[in-house]
Amino acid sequence: DWDVSFKKESDGMDIEQIRELVSFLGPNNAKEAQQQALEYVVGLTGTDEGKNLLQRTDVVDHLCVPSILNETSQSIANNALTALINMTDDEESVKKMLDKKIVSIVVDSLKSSDNLTLNPLVELRVMLITNLSHHEAGTAALLGGTPGAKELTISKLIDLFVFKEDRGDSDPYSWVAIILMNITQLPGGRNVILDPNRNIIPLLLPFIKDKHPRRRRGILGMLKNCCFHIQNHPYLLSDEVDIVTHLLYPLRGNEVLSDEDQQGMHPSLTNRQIGKNKKREADVECRKLIVECLLLLSSYRENVDAIREKKVYPILREAEKAEEDPDAIQDIHKLVGLIMLYDEIPSKEEALEITSTKNFEKQATSHSSKEELAKPLEVVESDKIIDEDGTVHQREKKTPKVTPGPSSEPFEDYYDPLLKTIEEEIEEI
Repeated sequence: DWDVSFKKESDGMDIEQIRELVSFLGPNNAKEAQQQALEYVVGLTGTDEGKNLLQRTDVVDHLCVPSILNETSQSIANNALTALINMTDDEESVKKMLDKKIVSIVVDSLKSSDNLTLNPLVELRVMLITNLSHHEAGTAALLGGTPGAKELTISKLIDLFVFKEDRGDSDPYSWVAIILMNITQLPGGRNVILDPNRNIIPLLLPFIKDKHPRRRRGILGMLKNCCFHIQNHPYLLSDEVDIVTHLLYPLRGNEVLSDEDQQGMHPSLTNRQIGKNKKREADVECRKLIVECLLLLSSYRENVDAIREKKVYPILREAEKAEEDPDAIQDIHKLVGLIMLYDEIPSKEEALEITSTKNFEKQATSHSSKEELAKPLEVVESDKIIDEDGTVHQREKKTPKVTPGPSSEPFEDYYDPLLKTIEEEIEEI
């Protein structure tokens, strides 16, 4: 009877029918019965009403078991993973998944897969981990386990991200960039990513120029999370990493800069290397993330010295001329203003004191994906980031007040519309 009655949508279905359906997911049932029940469950998870009904059953308990998720019949595992992915936008369902150790089950499956070529189940596993990492408890579970487990997990994810098989515009492993962004909200994730001995940051920096916008956004979001803490700045600004040059490249257009503009500029940013076909970053979110990273890196005087040496102003000047987004323009003005007010920027020692006493930090970024409708969940921003000591910082979107004063080392002796605008804004302050 259930085979006929469940072929309809969830409209009119009572909870007892749903529970009967879910019971066919048990291990003692025939594969055919499991498969057909899973097909109906996936359909239910595609609607809010269906998910509400399933929350009143033990469907998560049935799905979060290795015998289902690692089933040799790919159709069974595929449907089980898809159903779980669709339920990850519900906090209560996520809590049940985590209680059933879903993260360790899925991560163990990824670790045991030596073949990095595209596999439908690997794709779904990565998407499930992406959605779970959107929740703080999911991220903590991803970074938990036995000593060395988080390092192995991150290493496996990076293998999938970096060495994935090319598949044109369809890039399922691009979701790993979002996982890396989410895990860097916690100290455990940041510490692994920023470990100079692992060389992860230099490996991932080139992906801010990748053709897939999700890869670019994810890696830039990861970098922004890493830039929140000024203790990480010396490494990021070192010659080994040279984050400023990497960040400036997407902002560079094909404008012909003067010899004076190019003096001291990294060769990769000069007219000779750029060429007439160079296009500026097309995604406004990526452009804003780049400028936000530079703003965070300009938090104290010693950093500004290093950034000024990279000749950031000519590139920012041209980027501002081409920019159409008001928020991005405002951020560029803030950045140029900070560098112009060089004498008013605190030293590293003063900046450390500010961050420890006033929670002076920016906002961490988090993304999530959703599989069933092939649409991502809405991009959200977390209102907190967690420090080494477990302190949770609530973020305020405020610009620190600065008092302008004469500078003995003006940033650049340019007189153009951008600097004129910045000067007027400084006078108003």
